[in-house]
Amino acid sequence: MVELLSGPSGKVIAEMVGEGQSDPHILEEFRSRIFTQLLEPSRQLIERGKRDGEISEQLQTDLVLDMIFGPLYHRLLFGHRELDDAFSESLTSMITIALTPRKS
Repeated sequence: MVELLSGPSGKVIAEMVGEGQSDPHILEEFRSRIFTQLLEPSRQLIERGKRDGEISEQLQTDLVLDMIFGPLYHRLLFGHRELDDAFSESLTSMITIALTPRKS
């Protein structure tokens, strides 16, 4: 995902989100045609992890998706830091720690 967002596709996505701020139709089209499809494989992975006991069933899938993808879009839209492999690896590590069930 970092590779996608850090390339030309990321620029197009940022432009569509920007345009969507003044044209709700563009934003809705982006959500329904692109964004939802980008999230679906991750949604299925989270649901499988919950079902298999790898992550807590109590976690809200949509909130976990926001936790994963929010930092990516934040960096894409604000451009304040790099969207690179180091960021991807750090984010993956932090999310893994956050989602790993704690042993009692």
